[in-house]
Amino acid sequence: MTSSENEWNLLFTPVIKLVKQICGLPRSYPTSALYHQYILGINNPWDQICANQITSFTYLINSNSLASRSIMIRCRAAQLRLAIHDNIFEHESESLFLGHQEAKSNLSLHNIIIARKLNIVIQQDYINRTTWAISGLVKKRTHIQKNGEKIDCLIIEVCNIKIYSDNPQKAIIQKQECPKIITIAQHNALVLPIFIRLSTGAITHIDWYYMVDSLHNMAENTIVNLGAAFYTNNEEGEYSVYSSLSLWPSSTRAEIVAIFLALLTAPENSNVTIYTDSLGAINSINSAFDSTTRKWLKKTNNLIIIKIIMLIREASINIKLVKIKGHSGIIGNDIADKLAKKGQCGNNFFRNNVDFIDNILSYFPVFIDNPIEVNIRRFILKILATYEATEWSLLKNNQELCYTNINQIDWKITWLIFHYCKGFHCTSMQTNYLWTFIAKLFHKILPLGSILALRKPKLYKEMKCVMNCNKEENWNHLFECQAYELIWQKILEITTEESIIICLKQKQIKCQGEDFIRNVIQDILRVTAKSEKFQKFQHLALEVKVETYLTTKLQKDFKITLNEAQILMANILIRFILTFKKLLWKPRCEQVIL
Repeated sequence: MTSSENEWNLLFTPVIKLVKQICGLPRSYPTSALYHQYILGINNPWDQICANQITSFTYLINSNSLASRSIMIRCRAAQLRLAIHDNIFEHESESLFLGHQEAKSNLSLHNIIIARKLNIVIQQDYINRTTWAISGLVKKRTHIQKNGEKIDCLIIEVCNIKIYSDNPQKAIIQKQECPKIITIAQHNALVLPIFIRLSTGAITHIDWYYMVDSLHNMAENTIVNLGAAFYTNNEEGEYSVYSSLSLWPSSTRAEIVAIFLALLTAPENSNVTIYTDSLGAINSINSAFDSTTRKWLKKTNNLIIIKIIMLIREASINIKLVKIKGHSGIIGNDIADKLAKKGQCGNNFFRNNVDFIDNILSYFPVFIDNPIEVNIRRFILKILATYEATEWSLLKNNQELCYTNINQIDWKITWLIFHYCKGFHCTSMQTNYLWTFIAKLFHKILPLGSILALRKPKLYKEMKCVMNCNKEENWNHLFECQAYELIWQKILEITTEESIIICLKQKQIKCQGEDFIRNVIQDILRVTAKSEKFQKFQHLALEVKVETYLTTKLQKDFKITLNEAQILMANILIRFILTFKKLLWKPRCEQVIL
């Protein structure tokens, strides 16, 4: 018996309550924040189960074990019970989800449905897809839903399957609009993609392939484009190919794609030497010849390497991969480098589809029409982590900053501060209390008068500001209360001095002089707490956020890298929060107790 996501969440609810209690968080604290990988990063049990089950399912269906055969039997049984006429792995998700009741007693169907909910399809090559087609007569039945809508359904009676002796192809079922007898084109009419190799005459030894990749990050669109190219020159003439690719970006992938493109042009029974400056690409290909199913699915760039192994075996190519030093003045390598940069911005896009994979892997996972060429378990966990982060971003307090002003906040600084206070960095109760305090600031749920009145109205319904200003104490009142003006000025001064001390500890910044450092810090924080610039910084800093332009300013003024500027700004922000807690928040809490 399988359990649904809601059932697992219900089982895990007591654990979430205990975590909130131990961390000193209120019951109203958003659970999505606890699951957020950068805030606390609790492992959601449902996420772990999804990743483990889909990964195990993919391993088993590609093996030749008895477990694989039993999975296939369960899948075919589910296909017949749900009246699915085509490949159950690639069937349309809307009708597949109707089988959630069947999935409770069929783990294989349960795994397929989970994968489809994550937009993952277990895909076969074109030749093997028709092995899941069902032959027989089809009956039509009208199904009435709860809302009164009528739907025509195809029902397959397992006990009444017939094959037409005069034309067997006529009885293979294909989806149409509820005909009683459904036909499909003959299997031989399927058009399969083929590789067209470039003819190079009677050459049996080729020693002229140079592979180069080019990586370009378009930060403004968060898109990474890669260029892959190869170049060769022999007595038959010059040959070169370049292409652009963007999925699973890495320099090693671009090199592997370039090797694949080169092998497409190699003649059969030839000796091929390929020169590349990527040792990672060489090791990935050399280690793949004896890989097991489990290793294949864990390997990065596995599908393109499978195709390289296919080409080598089918064309009987004797390949030799040679490591050379990049940008070392080798003419062929330099030409390939220029071609790769040309392909990077060109329109020759490389698409790596699951077309024919030579039974190395019979079933391959695909995410929204893109083969998953990385470790599948890690990929699924990343998808689910993105889902948790998206759910957190849709909270009312986060929507404006997450969707309206996307570039306004430098989120890396926020995540750095949480990182300093959790995991292996949380080595004391003081650090644990600091994480709790930051988590409350981040979601604006400090126990102010307005929040206490909601939690315990009998005690705090009439509560006003503890500084005797006779006004309601809410989040904005922290900034507007006149009794706090001198305290805010003191917080500003202490934060400025501590920020200067932090800068003086860094050699690259210290050499610019203390006066220059003071001017830069004061330009960010200003001198008086009443200044508009400080108040803008103040409002965001108490939510553990900093504007992006402040980080950029530190980077330009101190002439440091962006990463160094973000670490420096995170230290300035944490000093501001600690000073606020010491000078304003603790005395305020003591007044509430009194």
